[in-house]
Amino acid sequence: MVAHLKGTAIKTSIGGAGAESFDRGETALRAADGESARLEAIAWHGRAAKLGYAPSQYRLALLYAEDDSSSAAGRDALAWAERAADQGLPDAVFLKGLFVYHGVGQGRNRTEGVDLMLDAAERGHGEAQYVSGRRLLAEEWRPTKAMVQ
Repeated sequence: MVAHLKGTAIKTSIGGAGAESFDRGETALRAADGESARLEAIAWHGRAAKLGYAPSQYRLALLYAEDDSSSAAGRDALAWAERAADQGLPDAVFLKGLFVYHGVGQGRNRTEGVDLMLDAAERGHGEAQYVSGRRLLAEEWRPTKAMVQ
């Protein structure tokens, strides 16, 4: 489900507390492939995320979602996606919608997941717009909230 997001570049111009740790976490991910690079990235992004830095919270959600073997990792992924989404980061709103729709970290709730993905689409998230448009056109989704005209 999130495998295609693994190499996602997070576009950020957000400064402030956490920006330097975010950069170090991204450098760790680019520098080497493997578990040690992933753990170093988690440590750096964890520092920034605890300071409330939404891009690092989003990246942690992606990193924890890679660990499909643990329900605890799914709960951590969802928790970080929720924190970043609560700050209005469209990427995180879409990711939270995916998690909720597919039951990552909690029970599956397709109605709430669809609404979250539609919310991300309304915020201008390109992938959410594409996915939502295709699903709505095919009548696979039925939104529960009024859509922007």
